[in-house]
Amino acid sequence: MIKFGKIGTLVLLGWWAVLPVSAQDITPVGREVRVTASDGVAVSAYWLQAKPIQGKGTTGDGAPVPTILLFHMAGSSAPGEYSEIAPILSSEGYNTLAVDLRSGGGRLGAPNKTADRLGDGNIGYCEAYPDMVAALNWVKSNGGGGRVAALGSSYSAGLVIKLGTEKQQDIAGVLAFSPASGTPMANCRPEPYLTQMTIPLIAFRPEREMAVPSVVAQAAAFRKLGVPYLEIENGRHGSLMLRESQTGTNMDHAWRPVFEFLRGVGSPERTDVTLPVDGWQLQGDFVAPQSSSKVPAVLLLHGASRSRGIYTGLAHNLASRGIASLSLDMRAHGESLTKGKFQPPYAEHRHLLPGTEADVAAATAYLVRHPKVDPDRIAVVSASYSGEFMALAARQSGYVQAYVSLSPGSISDQSIGTVDPSGVPWLFVRAVEERPFFDDIFAAVEEKSDAEIMILPGKGHADRLLVQHPRLAAQLAQWLDDALN
Repeated sequence: MIKFGKIGTLVLLGWWAVLPVSAQDITPVGREVRVTASDGVAVSAYWLQAKPIQGKGTTGDGAPVPTILLFHMAGSSAPGEYSEIAPILSSEGYNTLAVDLRSGGGRLGAPNKTADRLGDGNIGYCEAYPDMVAALNWVKSNGGGGRVAALGSSYSAGLVIKLGTEKQQDIAGVLAFSPASGTPMANCRPEPYLTQMTIPLIAFRPEREMAVPSVVAQAAAFRKLGVPYLEIENGRHGSLMLRESQTGTNMDHAWRPVFEFLRGVGSPERTDVTLPVDGWQLQGDFVAPQSSSKVPAVLLLHGASRSRGIYTGLAHNLASRGIASLSLDMRAHGESLTKGKFQPPYAEHRHLLPGTEADVAAATAYLVRHPKVDPDRIAVVSASYSGEFMALAARQSGYVQAYVSLSPGSISDQSIGTVDPSGVPWLFVRAVEERPFFDDIFAAVEEKSDAEIMILPGKGHADRLLVQHPRLAAQLAQWLDDALN
C-alpha cells in the first residue's frame, strides 16, 4: 500500500492509500503529443479520440465531438491515473487529452514524462497551471471544434476551478474530484475563483473523506454557491473513485452523474424555435441535455428592452443538471420584432407589450408538447416586467410546477395574492440596492405568501443580477432542480 508523503500537507485531502499498480497493468491513454507551456516547458500529453458511436449524438450525427481534459493528482501521471478512465470516456463518445503535469511522478505505476524531463521533485502544485492552459490551447487548435470540459483530481481539481474561471469562453464545464486546498496551494486556492465561475461545475468526494472537518466545510461552501457536491459510496481519493481496480467494486453509481453532467455541458442539443402568437413570430432557443428519457424544462423570460441571450449561462447550468430550457424573445424584443420594437422612448412603445401573457402561455404549451420534456416538471423564470405577465398567464392557463421572479417591479397585488393558492414553490430575487418601491413589493410578498425570498448584496436589476452575481445562475439551477425533482 502506497502512502503519499508531501501530499498529506494539503488541508482538504483525505485517505490517500491506493492499491498498488505495476507498469504492466497500465494501458495506453492515447497518442503522445507535446505541448509547450507559456514558460517554455515541454509538456507530455496523450490524445485519445472517441470511438465511433451511432445514436449517441456525439460521433454518429456529424456534430463536433466533445473533448475532456484529464489532469492527475499529486505524485501521479496521466497514464498512471487515467489508464482505465480515458478508454471508458472514449467508448462513450468523448475525445480525451490526459496531461502529464510538471508537478507529478510515477506513484501510480507509470512515469510522468514532463516531471522526469525537468528532474525537479520540488515543483509546487500552483506551478503546474501553465501546463493546463497549454493543453486547453492545444485542444482548441487540434480537437476538432467540439465543446471542452475539464476534469481535475485532488490538487489539479483545485487548479481546474481556476482554469474554468479564467477560461470560461473556452470551457463548457468542470468536474472536480476531491478538490484540494491548503498551504501548498496558497497562491492558487480554488475558493476565490469559484465565486467568479459562471460555467457549470460539479464536485465529487469519497464518502469516507466526509469525516474530515475541512472537507465538510468545503462541501457547505460549494453547495451554498450552487455546486453539486456528491458523496460517492466506496470511493477512493480523486479520480480513483471511478476505477474499479482501486475501489474493488462496481462504480456505476459514480460514473452515472459524470455522464449526466457531460451530456449536459459537452453536447447539449440546441434547436431554433419559432412560435406564432397574435401575429408575432416569436424566436427562441431550446437547449436540452442528451437523454433517453423525458427531462424537466424551464421557460426563461427576459426583462424589458433585453433579449433571450442573457440566459445562456443559466441554460448551460440547467443542462448540466439534466434540465432543458427554452429561452424566449418575447414580442417586440430581440428577434421577435414582427410588429414593432420596444425601444426608447419607451412610453411611445408601451402599446406593444399588452398581450405578452399569450407569449408565455404559448411557450409553456410548446414545452408541454415537446417529446423530450416531462410535462409534469416545468418551471418558469421571469425578470422585471415579465414577472406580471408570467403570473397572469399562470392564472389564465394554469400553473406549472415552479416559478422564479427576478426583480418583479411590475408584479401586482393580485398576482402576489395567488402565490400560495397556486400550491407550487415560488422564489423572488432582488438585490439590496434597488429602486425604493421594491421594499414595498417584497414586504407584500413576505406578508401575503410563503414564497422564498433571496436578497443579494450590492446591486443589479432583473436579468442583470446574473452579471453582477456570477454564481446566481448555478444557485437558480440548484433551486429549480430541487423544485422539479
